[in-house]
Amino acid sequence: MSTSNPIVFTAPGLNPDMSIEVFKQIFHVKSFVLKVHSDSISGIFKYHWVTLIDEDANRWSLTAKENFMTSPDNKPYAGTSQDQVDAFHVLISALHSEPVKITTAHQLCLIAELADFYRVLPLMSNALNGVFFDNPELAMSILILLEAAYKLQNKLLFRECFVHVMGP
Repeated sequence: MSTSNPIVFTAPGLNPDMSIEVFKQIFHVKSFVLKVHSDSISGIFKYHWVTLIDEDANRWSLTAKENFMTSPDNKPYAGTSQDQVDAFHVLISALHSEPVKITTAHQLCLIAELADFYRVLPLMSNALNGVFFDNPELAMSILILLEAAYKLQNKLLFRECFVHVMGP
């Protein structure tokens, strides 16, 4: 426990998001600044994350490779892993401000789940604007899309789905 007040580092628009304790002295810093100015001792990548399948084998998440332990008790993923890879690819594309393409309602639902899990729903919702009008298959899955639109809080998709559900 610290015996003195924390030493706080700030920058315009950057509030501290990391606390470091060095011999009972607390420092409040922005992790981004440390990441930008630190070389990796493990090679080209500073971070290496891998898939961790939950105990029930129906869900997955990412974990740092150094924290991952294989075990004979590890079960294979019960779902279709390629669907998850495709959904994650769309999510990462959106995070990098690249255009995204949705091919099925099922894919959109998976993307909504991932965006919710990784707490990027607003970003994902914005990235999806305009991708619905060039895919006629999506119009066939309105009820499924309505739930995803609600989760993503995508007003355009929600309005279009709601109109289709209510009928003329």
